[in-house]
Amino acid sequence: MSVLERLKLESESYSVEGTITSVTSTATGTTANVTGKAGHYGKVYLTYNFVVNPKHETQGSVTGIGRAITDDGESNEGTRNGVWTRDGHIMTVYSL
Repeated sequence: MSVLERLKLESESYSVEGTITSVTSTATGTTANVTGKAGHYGKVYLTYNFVVNPKHETQGSVTGIGRAITDDGESNEGTRNGVWTRDGHIMTVYSL
């Protein structure tokens, strides 16, 4: 069996509208802690580490970790890697 046959990627996407619970800024970037609801994952707790693109201050890279507790009490976690953009006061994060 080939690697391609063993590897199954499923399409999944969801949005999280969360509440920022804390923000810490340093010389190298900003860390934000967020809570919210994310589809079937239920309540999520996210930590995002933002780095500004030096050529475009309204965008940059992001890493982080997310933990979730479903309505059934199951726990999930995953790392986040992606990019962010900001339009005024609205920040959007795109991550895998």
